[in-house]
Amino acid sequence: MFSARPSQSSLARTLGIALALSAASARAHAQAAPAVLAPRDYLGFEVGADRQLADWPQITGYFARLAAASPSVRVDTLGRTTT
Repeated sequence: MFSARPSQSSLARTLGIALALSAASARAHAQAAPAVLAPRDYLGFEVGADRQLADWPQITGYFARLAAASPSVRVDTLGRTTT
């Protein structure tokens, strides 16, 4: 007859396999992920710092750089503004 509970060795083996696969997946993702630049590294100051304000070219430049470095970010032009 079958036991309702799996054995400890079975659970340990399953957990070990799951951890190994998870670690391998994380390593592969970390190697494939491009380096994303932090805002402070691009702007030259910490966002929210006293007396520091990014202008429009800095903001759009940073997002364009993010879009180039990550498939998770996309920058679109929705339309031109009137002046």
